[in-house]
Amino acid sequence: MDQNEKRILKIEHWITLASLVVAVAVLLTNLWYFHGRAVQEHQINSANQVMALYDRYYFSPSMTRERKKMSGHLLRHDPIDLMEYEFLDRFEMLGLLTRRGVIDPYIAWSMFESAVENYYKALTSLPDSTNYLKQIREKNHDSSLYQEFEWLNNCFLNLSQQSEHRGAVPTDEEVMRFLKDENRGTEGSK
Repeated sequence: MDQNEKRILKIEHWITLASLVVAVAVLLTNLWYFHGRAVQEHQINSANQVMALYDRYYFSPSMTRERKKMSGHLLRHDPIDLMEYEFLDRFEMLGLLTRRGVIDPYIAWSMFESAVENYYKALTSLPDSTNYLKQIREKNHDSSLYQEFEWLNNCFLNLSQQSEHRGAVPTDEEVMRFLKDENRGTEGSK
């Protein structure tokens, strides 16, 4: 074998090796892409399942009764122990899951915007009413109580401001109408 043939053979080896490297890179890229898509689809499906459970739970007979009880207390300005109300814990968990990226904020907002914003305002800033969140935090010496619910409300207010369907913060009249609907046990007060 002469020198030219050896050089050609060496070049062919390098071309073959380069082709293998490119083929492996393409294969790994495709695997990475499809794996990423599968993970993303799984996350979306999981979030949808969580949101469906939240929706069913929120409108279950026991939660409808609990919301009716809370709204009655709020309408009468009765003293309230927030720890009694399980559905507020669900808003707290919804806030945590949304903040951590498990649930898309727009999905959560589209399902629970009215309930979160109206209950938050009713619990914190209606005229002639107690700031129940501040009260329970002070009573328990724990400023972190319901902080995820508070974060969720702020997140929803930001999304509401970006949307064109209504203003951001519900008016006092809207909150009172919401509470009256809740107190009647209507399911149209999502």
